[in-house]
Amino acid sequence: MDQTRPNAVLIGTNAFVPLAVGLVSNVATSTNNVLVWVAALAVSVLGAATQWLLAARTGDPSTGLWRIAAGLLVALSASIVVLTALTTAGVRHPAPPRLINEVDSYSLTSSDGFCPTEDKIDLDSGQPGHGSQPQLGEYDTLPEGIQDKCRHEGGLAELILEDDELHGPDGRPTLVLVDGGHADFAACRTAVDQTPQSTSRVALSAIAAGDRLCVRTDIGNVALVEIKDVDPSLFAARITIAFTVWQP
Repeated sequence: MDQTRPNAVLIGTNAFVPLAVGLVSNVATSTNNVLVWVAALAVSVLGAATQWLLAARTGDPSTGLWRIAAGLLVALSASIVVLTALTTAGVRHPAPPRLINEVDSYSLTSSDGFCPTEDKIDLDSGQPGHGSQPQLGEYDTLPEGIQDKCRHEGGLAELILEDDELHGPDGRPTLVLVDGGHADFAACRTAVDQTPQSTSRVALSAIAAGDRLCVRTDIGNVALVEIKDVDPSLFAARITIAFTVWQP
């Protein structure tokens, strides 16, 4: 039997373990920390060299195995401590999103009336908002009554309800209908960033209570909209929503 095999196996193992710890550390923290790899390589080389020297000094692998095992344990422990410290110091965790708005219930009703407010919602402010067309409330030459009726609180509305669909203000693909699964800020941000998934309008026949929409607002915030009720009435469609808005 080749008496050098036990030493070769343990030396190889001792060299591999720190690198494996470095890989696990980087994967677990979703980063590629160069310091972790440098430290892992250094500990790997040092550990392998130490085991080789111990084996060479004893001259008898069978009597020096306990020393090799002890050296392996020390090298592994040191690599875990060093890699954990460097990973913690080198990883920059993204700041959590800031909650902008959270509304448990808001109703939208389609309308063909003059300057309606009940058919739209600016998610950022929680106010009716306005469409993308010039607003009559901004024209000082119009009678004061018309100005008051057409001057809407809030900014550009992200959701506008028609008799048969829900759409954005200007045709841009800012809406994503979520297909089951967990939906939160991270999931919505990913969804709205992927243009092929986004659309500018959603048919009322395609949504039901419990469905969710992810929306990119006009000022760059991310919103999660839950459909709580849909009533596609013959005269005026009506939906009830809940929504949460975050600033990335």
